[in-house]
Amino acid sequence: MQWIIDTGTINTIRISNKDTVVGFIDNISFINPVRVGDILFYRTWIGRIRRSSMEVLVEVLKRGTSKEFKLASVAKLIFVAINEKIKPVDVNVRIMPRENWEKNIYEQLSIWREKIDVLINELKKRSVRKPLSLFRHSISTIRRVYYEDAMPGNIMYAGSLLRYIDENSGILASNYAKGPTVTASIDQIIFLRPIYVNDVIKITSMLTRTWRSSMEIKNIVSKISSENVEEVLVESYSTFVKLDIDGRPSPVDPLEPHTPEEYEEWATADERRSLRLKFAEKIEKYKEIAFEDIDIKDPKPMIENII
Repeated sequence: MQWIIDTGTINTIRISNKDTVVGFIDNISFINPVRVGDILFYRTWIGRIRRSSMEVLVEVLKRGTSKEFKLASVAKLIFVAINEKIKPVDVNVRIMPRENWEKNIYEQLSIWREKIDVLINELKKRSVRKPLSLFRHSISTIRRVYYEDAMPGNIMYAGSLLRYIDENSGILASNYAKGPTVTASIDQIIFLRPIYVNDVIKITSMLTRTWRSSMEIKNIVSKISSENVEEVLVESYSTFVKLDIDGRPSPVDPLEPHTPEEYEEWATADERRSLRLKFAEKIEKYKEIAFEDIDIKDPKPMIENII
């Protein structure tokens, strides 16, 4: 996942000639599993540019021992150009689509952005509340942000934070499943405020619901002040799947909520899962598509319907 952020960051810096940070990450779905030894190809498109923000599509292709190319993942993100004071600045670049596939990306990202603007406002309201009390099945990690976690300007790099969130939630998933698990998806993530070098952050992952072989985990990242006061900065959900010895989905134990907080999350999990499955259905047709030979330099994306 960090590499998805990496490739988007490189492209937006190249286009804007300014430092950029991630402001929003839409659902990241993993379409085909990536195994040790696979070669990954990351491709990015900047579909539309607003005053200081850029809407980015990232497509990940994988090539395994069969030498076939398959779609591994797809993501949509919003990057923001910033100055040395970490304030948004004008990009001063405009994109004019010419080819039909360029117009398709531009139009779909425009529709997506309108919906996302509404969602961002809802997420902001949801994320300002105090951190939830710990669930029975939860894990927390407290860490200080160091320079190796940061970008220029001493602001924490979103790719580093995403890696820590996935690591934390992955440990919880494996512990509960009592076996190997893989990340299936990550829901929308909005970065409410910057995190800086020397900040102390707390990453909390809580198991909220299980189904036959999958688990939903809620992740909260909060900043801990010198007065030991926590401020929620990031909130998201991850989905993990338990695997058997042959790499196939394997059943997990059902989760029974006990506290009001656990029941609230448990009761609303089916609705969140339904939204994930709807998006998964849209890209399911790309799961079995394989190319023995593909020109990585071909500017057109493999996936057509990106929203």
